[in-house]
Amino acid sequence: MKHNISNEGTVESSEVCFIRNNTLYCLKGEGATYNSETHQYNNDSIYYQDNENLILEAFGPNAVENNVCSVSSYGVYCSASGLDAFADQGGNVDAYDGSSDCVVDAGGVSNCGG
Repeated sequence: MKHNISNEGTVESSEVCFIRNNTLYCLKGEGATYNSETHQYNNDSIYYQDNENLILEAFGPNAVENNVCSVSSYGVYCSASGLDAFADQGGNVDAYDGSSDCVVDAGGVSNCGG
């Protein structure tokens, strides 16, 4: 988990980071707007396209064709070599290595546990 700190010492944003093929990838959570009528987050995360590109880059150019990654209207999910990475258009991001799970949800709340 990476926390971006403001000059005042507060957390401005959080990211879920993972290492694959000796490269660090960081996914940005939150960014989706909340619809008070449906009580759900809208599928409009400002970070989603960047997150999708990062995950697909991390798992390789043929990851979708090789069923390592799946991309749908909901989000992108990849799983290989004991690592799962996920991002959805509602602003949620997640990385799991088999023992520890780190998440930033649509509202920006971050958590790591194992």
